[in-house]
Amino acid sequence: MMLLEGQWQAAQAFLATVARTDALLNLQPNYDIYGVAALPDIHLLVEQLSSKSRLLQVIAQQREQLKHLQGGLRDSQRPQLDLIVGAGIQKNDSKIDKAILPNKPNFSVGVNFFFPMKNRAVKSRIAQSEIQFKQLDATIRTTKVELEAQLQQLLIEMRSIEKVLLLNREQIVSAQQKTAEEEKLYNQGRGVFNFVLLSRSNELNARLTHAQNAVAYHTLLLQYRALLDELLSKRGLL
Repeated sequence: MMLLEGQWQAAQAFLATVARTDALLNLQPNYDIYGVAALPDIHLLVEQLSSKSRLLQVIAQQREQLKHLQGGLRDSQRPQLDLIVGAGIQKNDSKIDKAILPNKPNFSVGVNFFFPMKNRAVKSRIAQSEIQFKQLDATIRTTKVELEAQLQQLLIEMRSIEKVLLLNREQIVSAQQKTAEEEKLYNQGRGVFNFVLLSRSNELNARLTHAQNAVAYHTLLLQYRALLDELLSKRGLL
C-alpha cells in the first residue's frame, strides 16, 4: 500500500507540474474502477467504424481534397467554349439636335473557343495525383482492417475479463464468509487464531486480485475508447 501510494503521489506531482497548477495535488480521480461498460456488437461497430474513427476521417478528407484537385487539373485540359455578350449605348455625336436623335443602344455577341495545348507538367501532376489517390484508397482499406482487428482483440479480452471479475466477486464473498466462520469458532474457543489470520489474508488477496483484474479491464477499455476517439465524448463515459 505504501508503494502504491508513493507511485500515486509521484504521478500526481508529475501531472501538477505539466499542468502548471498545484490544485491537482489536492484532487483525486472520480472513476469507478469496478464498473463495467456496455460493449456494442462487433459487427455494428465495424459498420460505424468510418464515422467513429478520427484517423479514417482524416484520411477520407485527404482523399476528397485530392479528388477535387484532380477535377481541377482535368478541367484545365479540356477545350472551353465561352459565349461573350456585351451591351452599351453609343453616343450621338451629330450636330443635329440630340433631343431629336437620342443615343443609340449597342449590342455585341461573340464566341471564344480555347483549346489547350499539351502540357506535360499538368499531365505529370494528374498522373501523380492518380497514384496518390490509389495509395490513399489502399491506406483506408489497410487502416480499416487494422482497426477492426484491434477492436476484435480488445472486445474479446474485455468480455473475458468481465467473466473473471464475476468469479473474483464470488471469491470475495466466499472469503468473507470463511473469515466470519473462523472468527466465530475462535470466539467460541473452538478455533485457532492462525486460521483467522489466514482467512483474513485470503480475503485481502481476493480483493487485491479483483482490483488488479479491474485495472486490466479498464486499461483495455481506455484503449478501446481511444481507438474510436471517444475519450473526450459522453459516449466514452461509463
